[in-house]
Amino acid sequence: MNKKMFTNLCYVMTIVLMIIGQFGSEAIAETITPTVAGDDPGITITATNPITSKQLVQVDVSIASTAGTITEDGVVKVTIPKVIVNSQSDLVNKLVIGDPFYLDDPAVTYDENGDYVLNLAYDHTKYDPNDAQGNTVKIIFDAPYMDSTSSDFPDSVDFSADMYMGSELISSDKTTSEVKVTVPGNPLLQKYGVRSYGTVDGKYSSIIEKDDPSRNIFVIVVNYNQQSIQNAKIVDTIPEGTELYDPYRHIPATGDDSIVNHFRIAKVTERRSDGIATGWEYVTTDFSDKIHITDTGFTIDFGDLTPDDSYVIMYAQKITGDPTAEEFGARYNKVVLTSDDAAVMEQGTYMALQEVKYDSVNLNKEVSQATLASNSGDLIYTLTFKNNIGDTKIGTTLTDPLPDHITFIETTENTSGYLSDVNYDAETNSISYDLLKELPEGEQISVSFKVHYENPEAQPGETIVNKAYFNYAGTNIGSKDATTTLDGSAYLYKTDEETQNPLSGAEFKVIDSEGATVTEGLVSDENGFINSGLLQPGEYEFIEVKAPDGYQLDSTPIKFTVVAGQDTPINLTMTNKEKEAVKGSVQLTKVDSKSKKVLSGAEFTLVSSDGERIQEGLTTDEQGNIVVSNLDSGDYQFIETKAPNGYQLDATPVQFTINEDDDTIVLVTKENTSNPEETESSTTTDDSTTESSKEIVKETTEETTSETSSETENTNQENETIVSKLKKVLPKTGEQLSSVLVVGAGVSFVGIAVYLFKKNR
Repeated sequence: MNKKMFTNLCYVMTIVLMIIGQFGSEAIAETITPTVAGDDPGITITATNPITSKQLVQVDVSIASTAGTITEDGVVKVTIPKVIVNSQSDLVNKLVIGDPFYLDDPAVTYDENGDYVLNLAYDHTKYDPNDAQGNTVKIIFDAPYMDSTSSDFPDSVDFSADMYMGSELISSDKTTSEVKVTVPGNPLLQKYGVRSYGTVDGKYSSIIEKDDPSRNIFVIVVNYNQQSIQNAKIVDTIPEGTELYDPYRHIPATGDDSIVNHFRIAKVTERRSDGIATGWEYVTTDFSDKIHITDTGFTIDFGDLTPDDSYVIMYAQKITGDPTAEEFGARYNKVVLTSDDAAVMEQGTYMALQEVKYDSVNLNKEVSQATLASNSGDLIYTLTFKNNIGDTKIGTTLTDPLPDHITFIETTENTSGYLSDVNYDAETNSISYDLLKELPEGEQISVSFKVHYENPEAQPGETIVNKAYFNYAGTNIGSKDATTTLDGSAYLYKTDEETQNPLSGAEFKVIDSEGATVTEGLVSDENGFINSGLLQPGEYEFIEVKAPDGYQLDSTPIKFTVVAGQDTPINLTMTNKEKEAVKGSVQLTKVDSKSKKVLSGAEFTLVSSDGERIQEGLTTDEQGNIVVSNLDSGDYQFIETKAPNGYQLDATPVQFTINEDDDTIVLVTKENTSNPEETESSTTTDDSTTESSKEIVKETTEETTSETSSETENTNQENETIVSKLKKVLPKTGEQLSSVLVVGAGVSFVGIAVYLFKKNR
């Protein structure tokens, strides 16, 4: 392969790798799983289905979250097809919303398709971090009039919701609703409400209102199919709790639109080729004497109807009193067409009040004990379910999967009447309670149950963690963790008997009522603290097996009792006395270096390791001994300050140590070398030598103090210095003593000569 071919091949391989790399990126992007309903936190969207002409459409956006999972402010973006909304203002004006949600600014924007995007912001600080929480925002709007003559309406529409926490998309959902258009017809008799329709108590009802009764318009269509009816009459029965009311205008009719006895009546004047009415003229005044109000409704006499006589009757209804939507329910409004007082056809429609509320529910869980100081005991858990506002669903299940080492015993409190008896699943070790009826707004119910904890291997610091769940809009959400922390069954605090200061280093074991060791090697820490660990219920004793340094051992048992379910450790204290100090003793024996004969009359000074003169003028007795008692432990040294008569002074320190807690007498020996010969000047020499030795002791102790105050490691150097100085002054050879005698004699001679010289003058 030539060089050029190799280069070209490299180029080709590079291009191929780049292409493969692009494919790889696309593959990775396609594997991303979108967030869906059931996330936690999770969002779910549902909508009226199907959607019909002039219908009141409701889109529910539910947000479910486990306790503590909403940690930032965010927004929920709801996309609503523009084609299905009659008026954009409905999206804001009819919105049912509550804490923690509010309308963002701007409230409504548009997506790339021109559809509406409703922006619902939420404040995370208004979520209780201890509770599972479900909330449902309800978006309500009127659908436009839709009939089969128009091609502007699709067969279905899609709604979607995206939930963001901060800038992160955390959950998404979508739903599809079928669109059903009205097929215009020419009925003989028809009655309907102009207001939007919704389902109340299972009845498809015209939703009327209390505040503006003129909007509660009902329409009766008569003879649109152009029949001949002899002596025709309309007999209408209005629902109980309502009365007739003047309506607003409804159709674009010509002529006098005056209202007679709450009615407008218009006659069809124009039709399409398929017979559908397209034009009307008001003829109300023509029937002013034919409209009769009755106790139960009204009648209108039309006389003989021909194929050219087709009418529209329009009136409004007002609700009397102030019933709630639940009290009013769905009520039927009936009309009958008669001919010669015989019923020809009956039609009717339901009417209802509808109070749409924001929904918000919470679930909380608590445990009876925050701590458990035994590896066996009972706990009480309490579940509290609250309906903050809106509706709750019958059949909602509160579920509690129990953790390891926990066994269900019984329900201890369930008196609300809203929850079922407990359902226990032994296979999963979980319990549940079902909501039997709707919980009123603002009410809460609680259920409590007992469990048993048993774990011989449990250790202090471990936790028993449990939470309860319920399903809200497709998402299982959990309460906060109900946590019980395991602690030691007993605490022992070790202190000094006098100062009450904590003592570390004391070692204990724990025995049970039969004397068996349960745990051992328990050592008090710097706070004097000992934790027994988790124990089974029973009788126990702490036994001290080793005292803190410097203290007396006290093996007196410290008794305590552990009970089942104990919630806090038992606090115990124990003091120790300091050991009584054992004083030491030392005996120094002075002997002749050659004969080993004991020597009396030698004087010594006892000096401590820090240079302090403990005793001075210590003189060997007839047995050549000096005995010093009552000494604290430590290092000491004897320094000779006066030799026995006829012996050379040796100021080399005699070092010894008094050991702690040891009363054995320490024996040391000091030898002395005798002078070569006794002279008359020996006394003078001895005196001057003694003084010189005293100076050496003084110098030695001062230097020792100085050196000791800096560092104890210089002790050896101090001793070497002392020995060196003593050797310079009083070496054991006796040569220095002879020199001193010579010098002394010389000084005496000069002194005598000076005296005689002065006397002769």
